[in-house]
Amino acid sequence: MENTISNTLGQVLFRSDEVNKNILSLSGGEGARLLLAKMMLEKSNILVLDEPTNHLDIESREALKKSLIDFDGTVILVTHDRNYCSFP
Repeated sequence: MENTISNTLGQVLFRSDEVNKNILSLSGGEGARLLLAKMMLEKSNILVLDEPTNHLDIESREALKKSLIDFDGTVILVTHDRNYCSFP
C-alpha cells in the first residue's frame, strides 16, 4: 500500500522528499494536488470537479489531465478553460 501511495503522489508531482511534509505547511497548489491524489486512491467510479486547475502550475495541470484521461469512470468537470477540457 505504501508503494501505491508513493506512486500516486509522484503522479501528482510530489517529490520523494516531500511525502512526509506537514499538511499545514502545504501551499494552495500542493493541497489541491494532495486532494487529487486522495481521490485517485479512493477508486471512485465518478469524479465531480469544480475548477480543478485553480492553484495548479502547468506541470500539475498536465498531470491531472493525464489522470482524468486514464480514469475509468465518469468525470463531471466544471471549468472556464475551454482548452483544458478538450480531451482526445
